[in-house]
Amino acid sequence: MEYGINFDNDNANENILSALAELNNTFFIENDSSSDEKSISDNEIIPNVNDIEDDTQSLVENFNEMHLNNFEFMENSDSYIEDKVYVDIKLKVKEFFDKGKCTCNFKCFEKIGYERFLTRRIEFEALNKDMRNMVIKGQLMAFQHDENTKKVTANNRKFFHFKYCFNNSTPICRSTYQALVGVDHSYLDNVIKHLREFGLEERIHDNTGNVPKNMIRVEVNYDMACEIYNFLKNYSDIHVEDGKRNPNKTKTQILFKSFEESAHITYDWAQNVHVPYSSQQVGSLFFKSPRKVHLFGVCNTGNFPHTEQTNYVIDEGEMPDDGKLGKGVNCTISLVWHAIKKYNCGEKKLIITCDNCVGQNKNNYFLFFYSWLIDRGVYEEVEMNFMIPGHTKFICDSCFGLIKIFYRKSKVNTVDDMASIVDNSTTVHLNASQRFLNGEGFQYYNFKDYFQKFKKIPNIQKYHHFYFTSQHPGVVFYKDKLEDSHKETTVRNFSFNFNTQPSIINIRPLSLKRQEELYKEITPYVDLPFRNITCPNPNEHIITD
Repeated sequence: MEYGINFDNDNANENILSALAELNNTFFIENDSSSDEKSISDNEIIPNVNDIEDDTQSLVENFNEMHLNNFEFMENSDSYIEDKVYVDIKLKVKEFFDKGKCTCNFKCFEKIGYERFLTRRIEFEALNKDMRNMVIKGQLMAFQHDENTKKVTANNRKFFHFKYCFNNSTPICRSTYQALVGVDHSYLDNVIKHLREFGLEERIHDNTGNVPKNMIRVEVNYDMACEIYNFLKNYSDIHVEDGKRNPNKTKTQILFKSFEESAHITYDWAQNVHVPYSSQQVGSLFFKSPRKVHLFGVCNTGNFPHTEQTNYVIDEGEMPDDGKLGKGVNCTISLVWHAIKKYNCGEKKLIITCDNCVGQNKNNYFLFFYSWLIDRGVYEEVEMNFMIPGHTKFICDSCFGLIKIFYRKSKVNTVDDMASIVDNSTTVHLNASQRFLNGEGFQYYNFKDYFQKFKKIPNIQKYHHFYFTSQHPGVVFYKDKLEDSHKETTVRNFSFNFNTQPSIINIRPLSLKRQEELYKEITPYVDLPFRNITCPNPNEHIITD
């Protein structure tokens, strides 16, 4: 018998064979060629091979017509989430206006107008749940039509009537009010019920603080607690002293690469942060433009374990007056040069790692800058490595992440508060802040004009490794991969006074329009003692004759 199963009883054998046949037909009919051949009847026409090939060719042509390779992938902007939230709220409000129905049948929402309705809805959506409940309770107390405003008990319980309104002169119905604050009918009923019973107390869910029902519970009485205490005390008396006599000194198994007589730095720009900021952020500030603070980090990884990242905390009114290029070549090179002078301890070689941002890092002016460092005798060798696309997360991003974690937990009113957050973001002082301080902290230099006569290397975006040496001044060695051989080109074949410094670039102060915007829109969100620092009144600084 098939499968090696055989019984003396013929009925049992037949039952097993039928079950196996049914199982085979159920699960293996598509892969069983013998059953396929048997299933073809004499009258059934077998499809021609040429027809199958034509169908396949047609399918390929249709697939090619889809132009899947022509799709372009676009990066989301920094405000993608804000825009998505705003669009969703806007669609909900538009849907409510399109229906044109409310319980009063007078279309009271049209008295408010679409713009004012949307603005008020956004303000409520920006509040957290507890804050929204308190605001609704406060409004309900103002809407209450009954004279009796005391807490309701079982003895004097009665229904409350509310006269809902948008403002003092615009009454609305309940359904319009629910759409205005973004709650449904049952949610508003629960808030009203809680207001009647508990007044302005915070609404707390009944399960708050309760142990889940599926949690395993162990009842601990006094006798069990005594047994546990005696066991632990006896265990400590026996083993603690023995453990002190046999210490287990752990040693790290990680061997960090050492850079003898060489320095290694990495640098990158972080995403802007905003001032003011609070962990209990007021929702309406979410849709405004607070004061921007730029972060640029230069991490010195060559002196492990004393790794440190200098984070340049730059206010939007302290950026260089370099046209439209705020974070351009001159700004980035100036900050890197300041960090190199800070970290330089006489090393002979400098190794740099950074990403492939063309406007900031990967450009000819940075190559001229490192060749200039060789000419000035700051280093004998400079090695510059760019990370390949798709693998551009490195130690600078981890340092920025530590700053962002502490930033989200803090109250920030000024740029100085942001610098303090940078300094206190780690307990081992991994991050250090550096302010502009009216030019005393650092300066911006015009390196683009300074290197104007240097010869540019075409298509440097294709290469990821560059090398400079004092044995070949004015020459840049470059290659795409580590295993490739170096190519070389001369960027300077003329005499040049290396001891002169580039000209200084002044900062670009905030425009009067931006100052007025900060004063009118952002001042209410700054604590009172710091308003003249973060959002000063621009009219107070105008000198009139």
